[in-house]
Amino acid sequence: MKDTGTCGVEEICGLSGYSTPGAAMKEFCRLNLRKKPKYHNFEFDNPGQLYCFYLFTASLDAYQGPYGDKFAKLINEEGLGKVVAAVPTVNKAFHPEHKNQAWLWSPDAPALEAWFDKHKK
Repeated sequence: MKDTGTCGVEEICGLSGYSTPGAAMKEFCRLNLRKKPKYHNFEFDNPGQLYCFYLFTASLDAYQGPYGDKFAKLINEEGLGKVVAAVPTVNKAFHPEHKNQAWLWSPDAPALEAWFDKHKK
C-alpha cells in the first residue's frame, strides 16, 4: 500500500509478487479492513473504513503474466466493488519497450469483509 497524497485514493503496490490474485486480496484485506485510516500525519478513529478508491497498475509484459487483469477479474467475479481499467499505454518515461495499464477500484466494504471471512484461512 502506498499513500498517493490525497485522502481519496491509495495505491496497491506489488501485485506481481503474489502467486495468485486471491493471495493478493487476502493481504489487502489483512492490511486494510481493520486499520485506522491515515492522511498525511493524521490518524482517524474509524477503523475498517476504506478509501474511496484504490489504484493498481501492471506491466503488460508476457514474462510477468496478466496479474493486473487477474486481480480485476477477481474483484468483478466476487462482487467486491466496481473496477474500471484505463487504456494500456507505453511507459515512455521509464520502459519505452513495455506497456502498462492502470485500474481504479471502488471497494464494496461489506462484500470484502464477507469474502475475507470466507477466505482468510
